[in-house]
Amino acid sequence: NFNMKKFFICLTFDTDPDIILSSKKIDSKDKKIVGWNGLTKGKEIIFDKVKSVEKKYKVKIPQTWFVRVDSQIKYYHGKADWLLKKYSKFWRKIIKNNGAIEWHIHFNKINKDNTWSNENKPGIIKKMLIENHKIFKSYKAPNCIRIGEAVMTNYVAKIIKNLKITADS
Repeated sequence: NFNMKKFFICLTFDTDPDIILSSKKIDSKDKKIVGWNGLTKGKEIIFDKVKSVEKKYKVKIPQTWFVRVDSQIKYYHGKADWLLKKYSKFWRKIIKNNGAIEWHIHFNKINKDNTWSNENKPGIIKKMLIENHKIFKSYKAPNCIRIGEAVMTNYVAKIIKNLKITADS
C-alpha cells in the first residue's frame, strides 16, 4: 500500500542558444551564438512531454521558462528582447498553462578579438541589469532572475532587490 505525500516540482528551462566551441571547454571564451535550433525544436517537445506526464499521473506541473534578454542577444539579433518577440506565441501558451516566463540574463561582453567573456565591472553590470530589466518589464515584471554562468555577488543581489525582483534561481 503506497502512501504518497504531497510534493512540489519545479521545472525550469533556460533559453540559451546553440553554440560552437572551438575549444573543448564549455566555458570557453569562444562561445558565439550560431542559432536557436535547440530551442525552436525542443520547446514543443518539452511542453508535450510535460503534458503527457500530467495526463498520465493526473497532476499539474507548471513550467518556468527563463528567457534571455541581454546585450549579447541584442548584438546578434538587433534587440535584447528578440527571444520574447520571436517565440511570443509559445510564451503565451506557457502562461495559459499555469507556467511562468522569467528573466535570464548573461553579463557577457565582446572583446576586441571578437571573443566573449563575463563583464566584471560593477558599474557596467548595474547598467546591464537596469537597461535589460526595463526591456523585460515592458512585457511583464519579472519575479525571478537567473543569471548565466552563475554570476552572483552581494552587489548584484542588492541591484536585483532594488529592481523588485524577489527571487534568484
